[in-house]
Amino acid sequence: MFSKGFPVLSLLLLLTSATWAEEVSLRSAARPIAPVQGFSEQVNRSTPFYLWQNDPLLIAGSGSTVGTSAVTGFCIPATLTHVLARARVLSPESAGNIPLEGLSMDGRKLEGSQAILGFIRNCGIDPSAPVDPFAGSECVSRFLSAGGLTGERVSLIRRLGARNPSPGLRYDDRAPTWSDILEAVRSGDEVALTLAFMSWDPILKAWKKSGSHMVNVTGYAWNPGDHRILLHISNPTRRYHLDGITPVFDTIQITPQDPTTPEPHPYAPLRVTTVRGRLIEFDGKTTFVGGLIRVRISP
Repeated sequence: MFSKGFPVLSLLLLLTSATWAEEVSLRSAARPIAPVQGFSEQVNRSTPFYLWQNDPLLIAGSGSTVGTSAVTGFCIPATLTHVLARARVLSPESAGNIPLEGLSMDGRKLEGSQAILGFIRNCGIDPSAPVDPFAGSECVSRFLSAGGLTGERVSLIRRLGARNPSPGLRYDDRAPTWSDILEAVRSGDEVALTLAFMSWDPILKAWKKSGSHMVNVTGYAWNPGDHRILLHISNPTRRYHLDGITPVFDTIQITPQDPTTPEPHPYAPLRVTTVRGRLIEFDGKTTFVGGLIRVRISP
């Protein structure tokens, strides 16, 4: 990988706590996914595996002080590691050399916590601090480069202010649009979506951020001219049933924000609600699209 050495404590935790680990079989979906009725344009590239951000081995190995029953702050490294794992499965000719820790010798199984820990360490992520999606995107491009995939392959669309991206990353300092999301998923690229949880302050008449999350986007359903999009996602906080056959995904709906309400700056005026499965949603809070990461694997 990109750095040498591994903390002794982390190594001991890996050895003594292996029974906690959630190993997944890396494979494409073997069971066809039923189309969503009423939608003329749709695609679903969901796989029968996922990476779980709340794996106790991951929490212990990272040195995080967050309890094992709590929702951790590892959604960004878990989601972006999942991007790399999906790339190896869905585009093996291009992505077969992307390095992943915890990968079996035959490349068919992945110990998820080891893979995420490797991403955290090689990206220089501090488990006690919020993870910067810009830095995470740059690190994905370094993983791709280490696997022989060079050039500008990672795109980040999010309002973060002026940044100087490293080679391999394209950065647009703006909120993503419907067209950005549709184009990214249609292209067959790997896609991650950041979400912002906001609460409305009736006195200040403004939105206030109260949390965030990141998920993999694996497909969509849409009708041209409709005022909503259904996105199929893999949520790293979910404990999905893994039978090696059934695709792993939830479905969320994205609709335009009520124009009479102020825009949730700096996030996109695109509301997110759960249609199938479970997203992190709280009473009195509204979820908005925060940003979009797009990773091109195939030439």
